Amino acid sequence: MSDETQHGQTTGRSTESPAEPTPGAPAEPTARTGRRTQPEADGASARRGRRAWWIAAGLVVLLVVVGGVVWAVAGGDEEPVAEPTTPPAVTITNPLPTPEVSPVAKEPGTPLYDLMPTTVLQFALSATTTEEPGLAPWTDGALEVHRLAYVDADGTELIVVATQWETAQEAETARAAADAAVAAELPDAVATTDPVLVGEAQTGTATTRAGDPTGVVTWSNGTAVLRAEGPADVVRDVFLAFPI
Repeated sequence: MSDETQHGQTTGRSTESPAEPTPGAPAEPTARTGRRTQPEADGASARRGRRAWWIAAGLVVLLVVVGGVVWAVAGGDEEPVAEPTTPPAVTITNPLPTPEVSPVAKEPGTPLYDLMPTTVLQFALSATTTEEPGLAPWTDGALEVHRLAYVDADGTELIVVATQWETAQEAETARAAADAAVAAELPDAVATTDPVLVGEAQTGTATTRAGDPTGVVTWSNGTAVLRAEGPADVVRDVFLAFPI
C-alpha cells in the first residue's frame, strides 16, 4: 500500500474537491439572516409612501365635504335674518268718568268743608248739611261733621260724611269705629284695605267693604275721617279719586 493511500485511510476524510456548479443551474437557496434584502426594503418604502399619500388625500376630501355641510346649514348665500325685537310696552288708561249733571254751589265754610269737592267721578254735589257731632256714634267727639250728597245722571246717590278731629290718633280711632259699624251692617261684604298716602308718607288707612248692592269705604287722612256710601262697584274708586 502506498503512503498516499495509507494517509487517506488514516484521516478518514475524502480528498475529493467540492463539485463546481453547473453553468445555468439555479443557485442554492441561502439561509435567512433576519434582514430584508435591499429590493424588498425599497418596495415596502414605496408602498408606505403611496398609503400615506392616499390617507392625506382622503383627509383633504373629508374636510371639503364637512365645510360644505357647515356652509349649507349656516345658510350659504341667504341674507342674514334680523334679530327679533320686542316692542315697547304700551299702557292704556281709560279716561275717568265725569258727571253729566251740574253740581250745586257750595258756600265757603271751614277749611275741611272748603276742601270737599263739588264733583267726583260721575257724581256731582247735590246737597250739603252740617251736623252735630254724635248723631252717629263714631262721630262723637269730632270738632265738625259735614254730610254731602252727590248724584249721577241716573239719580244714583253717593253720601259722604266728613269729620275733623283734634289729633291724628283720635281720627284713626274714629275711623276704626266707623269701619266696625259697617262690618256689622254688611257682614258678608268683601273687605279691601289700602294705605292713604301723601307723597310717599302714609297718613292714614282706608277700608272698603263691598256688599250687594251697597258698598262703604272709610278712611282717615291726618286729623280728618271720611265715610262714603254708594254703589258697591264704585265706592273704592271714589276713595281713590277723592282729593282728601
